[in-house]
This record gives sequence, C-alpha cells and structure tokens, in this order.
Amino acid sequence: MFVKLDESVGSDIVFGDATKISVKGKGKSLINLKNGKHEFISNVYEVPNMKNNILSLGQPLRESRKTWVYFVKEKSEVFGMFKRFKALVEKECGYYIKALRSDKGGEFTSNEFKTFCAENGIHRPMTISFTPQQNGVVERKNRTILNMARSMLKCKKMPKEFWAQAVECAAYLSNCSPTRSLWNKTPQQAWTGRNPSIGHLRVFRCMAYAHIPNQKRSKLDDKSEKYVFVGYDASSKYYKLYNPVTKKTIVSRDVVFDEEASWN
Repeated sequence: MFVKLDESVGSDIVFGDATKISVKGKGKSLINLKNGKHEFISNVYEVPNMKNNILSLGQPLRESRKTWVYFVKEKSEVFGMFKRFKALVEKECGYYIKALRSDKGGEFTSNEFKTFCAENGIHRPMTISFTPQQNGVVERKNRTILNMARSMLKCKKMPKEFWAQAVECAAYLSNCSPTRSLWNKTPQQAWTGRNPSIGHLRVFRCMAYAHIPNQKRSKLDDKSEKYVFVGYDASSKYYKLYNPVTKKTIVSRDVVFDEEASWN
C-alpha cells in the first residue's frame, strides 16, 4: 500500500522475453510484518500490470551481515539447529526466511530438511562442491572470524581446546564492529537499528572475579571466586567465565575484571 506516490515518474520495465510493462509512479510503501508491526519501504515503483510484488528480504533488512554461531557435535544436529535459528531471527526481524544457501552436504540434503523447507516456502540454492566462491560473503565472514579467533588464542597463549569460545567471542565482537560494506555501521546496528553498547567489552582471557551470592557462602567464606573471562552471553548481559581448577564454565553479571592479568 502506497502512502506517498510521485506519478510524474514513468518508464518501462523490460523482462527477459523482451516484453514490457509500464511504471506509473514511484513512492513510499507500507508493508505489514509478521510480528504485527509495520515498515516503510522507499523507492518502490507502481506497476499496475504486475500481479505480484517483487521485494527481496535483503532490502528491508539492509543486508545486516550479522553473524550467528552454532556449534554441533554431529552433522545430524544441523537440522534442529536451523529450526531454532529460523524461529529466532524471524521473531527478531518480523520477516520469514525465504532462501537458504548452502553446499550439498548431507546435513543440508536430508529428506526432513527438504520437507521442512518445502513446507515453509524456503528456496534452496546450493553451491557446487569445492566452489566456496559461490557463497563468497559467508566464506569471507568465516575467514574473518577464524582469523580473529586464532589471533586471540595465540596472543593469550591459550590451548586450542578453547577454539569454540574464541570463535563465539570473535563473532560477538564482529557484530559490534563497524564495517565498510555497511557504510561504517555495525552489523548489530544494521540488524536492530540501534548502535550496540560497547562499554561492557573486556579483554579476552583476562582475570575475572565473580561475586558469590550470600545464599551460597558462609560469613567467613570469600565473597568472590577467581575465573578466566572467555566470552559473552549474546542473549543477556552476562559474561562467560571459565574456572581452570574445576574445568567448568559459568555465566555471571556481577563480575570484577583485572584486564592486566591473565591465568598462568
């Protein structure tokens, strides 16, 4: 539905079979989102003879380039992971996923995966084996994230067993970092329309002292416990902290950091 239309704009659209249809104006259109909200789309052409609207998902989302990271132990877990991802992003942005580009790995071509995509109207463009350049944007992002994670591990002299935490932390930082492909916006800003807060960022692998609640200690016990900072909980304002003694990871918001120190 147009809320503003300049009828002085006129031209022809030529299709691949050489047929033409006329443009009768250009303006701003109002679209209804899945979550009940509305969004305005600018520079929309009024083409009366076109029966369907042509609008790509990338246009309203402005190609946010935001990165989500999921870890799976078995390839069979990918299908369940994608369903969770689909539910998350559709709730956040208000749009349906209309296309999923992947390679032809078995985790993406199972019958349940094909059926789910068909039932949800998801187009499945697939790249040819051993041609990562066909999915260039994703491959470049993967390379950037891995290079960041590798540098973090090497700089802090952490063993490779922490690669998952480093990758997850690198993706989080990437989403908070301006990029030229978004005209110096951050992916998080392009996705939500709001600049991310960076005041909570801390040095990877620095020392962290997590507060111990009164209910979990006696009057003579220490009020905090020593940990190593290994990342952020993307769904909250909590930090991920690793205890080298117990080999356990916790999340906590009440933390004091010593960014000049690290676990020896």
